[in-house]
Amino acid sequence: MVAVASLAASVGASSVVTESKMATARALIDEPSGIRLLRTEKLTDEDDVSEERAGFDFVNKLKNLIKPKSVSKVAPKVIAKEGNNLPADLAKMLKAEKSTDDAFAALNIKNAGTNLFRRDKLPGYVRYSELASKQTGTLDVYGIATLRKHFTDIELSKVVNAGMKSTDDLTKATAERLRAGQFGTWLRERKEPREVYQLLKGGTKTISDVDRANWRKYLGKFNKLPVVV
Repeated sequence: MVAVASLAASVGASSVVTESKMATARALIDEPSGIRLLRTEKLTDEDDVSEERAGFDFVNKLKNLIKPKSVSKVAPKVIAKEGNNLPADLAKMLKAEKSTDDAFAALNIKNAGTNLFRRDKLPGYVRYSELASKQTGTLDVYGIATLRKHFTDIELSKVVNAGMKSTDDLTKATAERLRAGQFGTWLRERKEPREVYQLLKGGTKTISDVDRANWRKYLGKFNKLPVVV
């Protein structure tokens, strides 16, 4: 297991990880309180299937790398171009329908150190998972299940948080997809909103405006889940 401190260093290093300067932390906000969880309506099958692909704002903007028109301002043509060019070895693996576990191992992400967001590490892995999910129909579009075998939720959140603050387009697009994957996974697991809120902090006392807005959407979805007796 890679230590949280090591992950912080790997995504916090200036030019080595993101090839750009990291943005400063967002303003401190209070933990949500006094929110009643009603859970009165059933989540529809359509909502469940689309949750990870289109359930949150940044996923609506960034859900498909190979369609430039769907890419937001933070992920311009360089992202679309990147998505169209899987390395030859990954392309062969995709054709052979290899798993995300196989892709993770092939990309040697476990030993990426300070290069987690290098093009052939997490960005390549996320793109592979995206394309593989279209073949298998899995709801785990961004390969979160495989990543959780190597990183805790807190560790992964810390990595994602740093990536989302980056000014590097590929890094940010990758991090936003991973965050969408986390939200989708947590919802399917019925993870309590308060726990999700803490995970989004990544061990700090801050949370981004984007995460806060999407956490509220998560809360709404969670409240519609059928009650398990």
